[in-house]
Formats: sequence, structure tokens, C-alpha cells
Amino acid sequence: MKKDAFMYGGTCINVGCIPSKRLVTDAALAPDSGFAEKAAYFKKSIEGKRQLTAALNQANYNNVVQAGAEVIDGVASFVDAKTINVKTANGDLTLTAEQFLINTGSTPVIPNIEGVRDPQTGELQAGNKLYTSQTLMDLDVLPERLTIVGGGYIGLEFASMFAEFGSKVTIIQDAPEFLPREDEDIVEAIREVLSAKGVEVITGAAITAVKDGVVSYTADSASKELAGDAVLIATGRRPNTDELQAEKAGIKMTSRGAIETDEHLRTNVPNIWAAGDVVGKLQFTYISLDDYRIVLDNMMGNR
Repeated sequence: MKKDAFMYGGTCINVGCIPSKRLVTDAALAPDSGFAEKAAYFKKSIEGKRQLTAALNQANYNNVVQAGAEVIDGVASFVDAKTINVKTANGDLTLTAEQFLINTGSTPVIPNIEGVRDPQTGELQAGNKLYTSQTLMDLDVLPERLTIVGGGYIGLEFASMFAEFGSKVTIIQDAPEFLPREDEDIVEAIREVLSAKGVEVITGAAITAVKDGVVSYTADSASKELAGDAVLIATGRRPNTDELQAEKAGIKMTSRGAIETDEHLRTNVPNIWAAGDVVGKLQFTYISLDDYRIVLDNMMGNR
């Protein structure tokens, strides 16, 4: 069962590693010419990325079907420990099973900033030139000025990428130090690389609002504004559990909204397992891939 038909194969091949690295490679080969030429090259690169991810998505879908699995596209939520309700384009379904595996991945963290987070849905506010890492990789028009909210790994990758494509990139973060968890020599090396590409880094900025691409913030006891043509919200990712209604199945959650599991990836409910990013551990593809080995052995009784 899959919520989004465009996500077969997971985050990595569809909206994560593969498309971003494809664009990083293209960006390194961007023409050293005027902005119009760079914009045309960017649009062509985005189209190439779409073709690549579509092919991988279809291949993964085919693998599932050819393995004999029934595929249902829809949003699932628990009714009880052995029953789920699935909202599909053709109506609701009720499914029962003896065993369940939760593998719903993660979703971008949307900070509670005026103009960024929709107060009703909690999702990214429509308009305001706001993007996540996923939607920014589907943007056809290269922004002349890109503001990135967040100085973590995702923000840095996109800063480097878009700077090479030809955007004027500014990273803005609330933390007073740039990459505070890294060694000083590593931080200095990264700053030098970003600076050489024209990327500006603003630290210690308390963002108060975003409106039509303008980021309002306070720094050094002064109110300031930063105008851009696009704003990337890169403030991390969190487990995707909002729509599961896991409490109806009696599933225990962590304080951060992840599915709590034991060392065998079993939840506190004996017939339910969880794997991948949704368990709230390190978000690496190879970890998620290896989780299947643990879960399969347990489901088959080979502990």
C-alpha cells in the first residue's frame, strides 16, 4: 500500500539522493554564461531529473507487482491492531491482516513561522514562494535569488547546487554557530567552499515571518529583511505518522512522534513492525534497506 503513486522505491530514488545527486552533477557542468543561458540549462536539467525518477519509480512498481503483491494507492489509518481503513481515489476500503509493517518514511519539518506554516493544516503555506527540498527540485524556473532557511545537510547541498546553477544563495539560520556539531577545521573548509561559490551564511537570525519571498528576522537586536525569488525550508525531517492514527492500534510512540520499536523492529503490539525513517533513527537508505532482513526474519519466526 502506498500513499503517493509517485513514491514507489521511497525517498531516495524519487525525492532524495538520486534526483539531488543528478542535479548536483548537472550543476557542476553548468555553462559559464549569462543568467538566461543558465536558466535554460537548469530547466533542461530538471526535465532530465524527472525522466530519471519516473523510470526508477516505474521499475520499483513493476518489481512489487511482479513479486505477486497487490498494490493499493491510498492513505491508511489504523482502526485497531488488525484492521486499517484506506482512503483511495475510488472511496474507502477496510482491510484486515494478521501482520502489519509500517514503513511510511519521513516528511519535512515545517517550522511554526508566520507565513510558513499553515495554521489549519500544519503544512507549508501556499504561495509566499516557499518550497521544500522535494518541490524545489521540480521548479522549472531558476530563481535568481534563493534563500535557504536552515544550515543542515539538506540546506548545504541545495546551496551548493543552486549556486553552481547560477542563483545568488543565502543561508539563514537561528543557531548562533554554523554547523555547531562539526569539527572546526571541517566547518572552515565548508565555509570556504560555499564562499567561493558566492553563498552567504547568516547565523543567529530569529526568523519572524515570510511573505512573498521576503524573510523577516531579527539579528544583533535589529529587525532585518532578506528578499528572494524562492525560499527553501530546510529545517530537517520528522517521522511521517500524522495520519496513521497509531493510537487506535495501541502502538507506542516516542516523544518525537516516531514509532517505538525493539531491536527486532517490533512495536509494543506483537503483530506490528516498523522500519525505515518512521522509527526515528538515522535516516540513511542503507539502514532502511537492511531493516527488511530483520523484519522478514521476525515475521517468519526466524529470530
